[in-house]
Amino acid sequence: VVSDGVVVEAAYDAASALSAADVEYGRLLTEIPRLMAVDFSPLRDGRPGYATQEEIPQERIDMFGAAFLHYGDLGLVARYVGGEYLGDWRDGEAILSALDPILDADIVPSSVDSS
Repeated sequence: VVSDGVVVEAAYDAASALSAADVEYGRLLTEIPRLMAVDFSPLRDGRPGYATQEEIPQERIDMFGAAFLHYGDLGLVARYVGGEYLGDWRDGEAILSALDPILDADIVPSSVDSS
């Protein structure tokens, strides 16, 4: 509060109040700005050896956090990352060929867009 150009009462500090209320809130107040500065574009690069990894690297976790802050939706993050998260390894034509004998022709698309 300011009176005659002089601060007579400090403004309410929501960040301090949240930090005091819970340690995790305080952590969010530092993590969100940090993650907003993380470049998450490497998520789109291939990951050789991911099938044999024993833990997820913290750098990758941070990139996913940054992507989520940017897009605000995990589905949009998956679409952005693509690849293994969207099943790009699947062969749509082979799947439909295998299902052809048991599915009604009216519900099977005539071709599969593999892009």
